[in-house]
Amino acid sequence: MRDIVAGGLSFGRLVEASGLAGTVAAAVDWQSLHPTIMLFALVTMCATLSALASNTAAAAMVIPMAMLIVPSPSVAVLIALGASMGAPFVFSTPPNTLAYGQGGFGAHHLFIPGIFLMVVGCGLLTLLGPLLMRMVGIP
Repeated sequence: MRDIVAGGLSFGRLVEASGLAGTVAAAVDWQSLHPTIMLFALVTMCATLSALASNTAAAAMVIPMAMLIVPSPSVAVLIALGASMGAPFVFSTPPNTLAYGQGGFGAHHLFIPGIFLMVVGCGLLTLLGPLLMRMVGIP
C-alpha cells in the first residue's frame, strides 16, 4: 500500500516538474468557461483518472494543473475529494476488487451504479463544495 501512495505522489510530481501540467492547463481556454463548469470539468477529470489509476496519482496529477488555472485552496480540496468519486470499474478501488473477487456478480454490476455515483458525486462537489469551503473558512 505504501508503494502505491508513493508511486502516485512521485508520478504527480513528475507531471508537474516535466511541465506537462502547464501544457495541459494551457491547452484549454479555461477562463472562457463559467467557474462552475470549469470546477466540474476539473473534479470530473480527477474522478475519471481516479477510476483508471489510484486516487493519489489522480489527485497528484490534476491538482498541480488546476492550481495553474485557479490558484485556490478550496479548488485543490474539491479536486482531491473528486478523486474519491472514481469507482465505476472493478479495478477502480480495492473494495471493488475484493467484492468482485468474491463472485456472484459481474463488472457491469459495479459500472452502472459507479458511473451514476461518479457523475452525481462530482455534481454535488461542484455545486455545494464552494459553499461548504467558504463556511469552514477555506478560500
